[in-house]
Amino acid sequence: MKSSNIFDNDFDEKIKRTFEYVTENAEVSDSMLLEIKKEVNGGITMKRKFKKSYAIAAAVILSLTVATGIVASTGLAGWHSSSSNLTEKTNFPDKDTIQSEFGYSFKYVKDFENGFKFDNYNYSDTKGTDDTGNVIIENKEAHFDYLKNKGTDKELRIFFSAHKMPEDMYSDEQFDKAVDYKNVEIHYSDYTYKAFPPDLEDNVVSAEDKAKAETIMAEVKKTNPDADDITKVYPYLSDEEIELYKQNKLMLAYGSSEIETQINQSVVWYENGVAYNILSMDSEWIEPDDFINMAKQVIDAE
Repeated sequence: MKSSNIFDNDFDEKIKRTFEYVTENAEVSDSMLLEIKKEVNGGITMKRKFKKSYAIAAAVILSLTVATGIVASTGLAGWHSSSSNLTEKTNFPDKDTIQSEFGYSFKYVKDFENGFKFDNYNYSDTKGTDDTGNVIIENKEAHFDYLKNKGTDKELRIFFSAHKMPEDMYSDEQFDKAVDYKNVEIHYSDYTYKAFPPDLEDNVVSAEDKAKAETIMAEVKKTNPDADDITKVYPYLSDEEIELYKQNKLMLAYGSSEIETQINQSVVWYENGVAYNILSMDSEWIEPDDFINMAKQVIDAE
C-alpha cells in the first residue's frame, strides 16, 4: 500500500510530534528540521513506536538501531543521532573503506538473492548518554539502502544498518519469529502502522463506542500496559485492525493529513559486537522467511 504525502505547511510540528512519539529524549533543533526537510522532500513518511522499528532514509533522524528497539535500557537515558545527505556515497565500499570510515568492521553484501541491490550508503554519528548526560557509547552507525526494480514504478527500497555496541546494550524482546542460524539468533517482526489527522482527537465518540474501546483496552493492557489508547480512533478501526491491536501489532499516531495505513517489516540480529537491522517500510510484502534469508546472507558474508 502506498502512503500519501503528509508533509504540508504543518511539517515542523509533525516532525517534533514524530520524535516525541519515538523517544522522549530526542532533541529537534532548527538545523535538524532543515536537514530533515531536505532529506525527505518529496514525501517519505516516518513513524514508529514501541521497542520495534522506525527510521527514515538513513539520515538526520534517530539511528535505525534505536528506532528498531534493539538497544537495551541498561544505563541509557538518552540517545542522540545526526547525519547529513552530504556524506552519502553511491560507490559500493570495500572492507578497508568501511574500517577507515567507521572505525570498526561489519558484514554487508552488495546484492540480495531476492533482487534488492546496493544503491548507496551513509553514516550517522550516534551518542548514548546516562541520566546525568555522561556519554556511555559513541560511534558511527552504518546505513545502506538497497533497491529493487530501480527507476521503475515498481521500485522498492529496504534499509540496512550496522551498529557497534556492547552485547549488554543489545535487546530485542518483541518479535514474531526467531531463527537460530550458525549460533546467531535472528528475530523477525512486522506490524501495521495507522496514522490519523491531529484534529481527530477532538472528535466526540459515542458512549457505545467508548465502552467497547475501553473493554478492549482493559484486556490488552493486562499484558501491555503501554498499549495505545484507541478510544478516539475506535470508530475508524476495522475488525482486522482491532485484532491486530489485541496482538500488540497495531501502532497509532496523529499528524498525517488523512487517515493512512502502512505495514513495516524488520529483521534484527547481533553478531560479534555489532547489532544489525534490515527494515522495509510501506513496501511490497516480503515473506518472513525471505526476510530472514536476507539476514542469513549477511551472516554468511566474509
